[in-house]
Amino acid sequence: MTTYDMLKELDVTRTIWNVRVRISRMWPSITSSNGTETLKGYNLILLDEDNCHVHAFVYADNWNNLSKKVEIVEGGLYSISNFYTKKATGSVRPVSSKILINFNQKTHIEKLTLDDFMIPTHKFEFVDLGHLFTLASSYSNPDTPDYAIDIIGALEDFEDVRLINKVNGEKNIVKFKITDGRHSSSVTVWGDLAVKTDEEYKKLEERTKIVIVTSTKAKIYKSTVQVNTLPSSKIYLNLDIDAVIAMRQRLADEGYTAGDICFSTPIAKSPTPVIETMTLNELSDITDADYIKKNVICEVKVISVEENNSWWHDSCGTCETEIEKKEGSIYCNTCKNPIPVAEKRYRIVILDEDSAEAYNFILKDRAGRRLVGTSATKLQATMIKTKAAGFPHQIKAPVGKDLKLKLEISKDNVVSKSRLYYAVDVLNTNTSSSAMSGATTSVYSTSTSLDPNVIQLSDGQHTPCTGHSTTKKIKVEK
Repeated sequence: MTTYDMLKELDVTRTIWNVRVRISRMWPSITSSNGTETLKGYNLILLDEDNCHVHAFVYADNWNNLSKKVEIVEGGLYSISNFYTKKATGSVRPVSSKILINFNQKTHIEKLTLDDFMIPTHKFEFVDLGHLFTLASSYSNPDTPDYAIDIIGALEDFEDVRLINKVNGEKNIVKFKITDGRHSSSVTVWGDLAVKTDEEYKKLEERTKIVIVTSTKAKIYKSTVQVNTLPSSKIYLNLDIDAVIAMRQRLADEGYTAGDICFSTPIAKSPTPVIETMTLNELSDITDADYIKKNVICEVKVISVEENNSWWHDSCGTCETEIEKKEGSIYCNTCKNPIPVAEKRYRIVILDEDSAEAYNFILKDRAGRRLVGTSATKLQATMIKTKAAGFPHQIKAPVGKDLKLKLEISKDNVVSKSRLYYAVDVLNTNTSSSAMSGATTSVYSTSTSLDPNVIQLSDGQHTPCTGHSTTKKIKVEK
């Protein structure tokens, strides 16, 4: 089975890479000279199953060659190999990744026909609207900040598209305000994006319209923040993702009412290591500190699932750290910034056993999504919509069944002999440890779900405190 590199592993030491990614965004890079526009190349934002995204650039000649061989579209899933990597430099970069990918004549790209719900369609790095003024004021050069920013909020005061005169001729423009219920900013949309935004806005019927504006530039004008779009910008209205659900819920909770090139040197790629498989009894015998932070695979039988309100927690959408609230705002201690909305992630506690031992396991978000087949935010939203009471039956489904868990060994597991383990993924019981050492996602042929990667099992509103789900031992009748 093909193994893949993860985007977070990319560095500038080699060109022998192989990644499986979704193209979440793409746009042309065009230069103008003496009234003539020339296509320089195409920009792509690549996103993998670790929710890591990287900016890639394809020069026009390479783009022409590749596009003749394969259809390259937004949202498509691709296997991409043999490309250059270099340190990301320049200003107004579209994502925070420190690596830039350059396609070359040897780059191979293949469109994958089988989609994978574990690879998200979108990722955004939102800046809280209340933090925009501080951020824009910190720029040494307001016209060329290091990074572009993504924002989210309710759309207000929309102005119809119109033409205005600029130095380089007439341009279409759309203006509106964006608010999170506490802070607001003016947004100006330029060019073809303004026309498209006007068309999409007029199709919407919802009173509260949640807008996401990507890759924007914020500037201070007359003591207020003005947000402008860039060639890399894209606008999404009422996008079906967790962050939009969370923003809509936040607004409702707060009583909001809507108004009308230095290339790397190629080297040989080292073989992908095989992940060690252990029994639960063997886990308890680990004493070697080299195991800390390493992955092992363990096949177990689920005895019970801890049924309480701690099956999810609120986290930062950028770094996935659990968030806290400071003075009414949501704050990420890792990013050191306030964030507009938190995203719910799974933290499911189960009791597993083999023939010798019984242990507690915490299924982290990837494992939870793999098991349930949807995100924690969408599962909770469905429960609210259907007025489902009690603990989600989808999470209780594994009881009495065999699971193969991919674990990450912690320092406590080795030093303190803790029997609480973190499962970073749930694997098909027929998947080999060598196959799972790469970035591939198992395809379960027994699945009848719309998502082919959901594990199918045969028959058989406050953020929870971390301690409630990580220290409680499930009682088992002897």
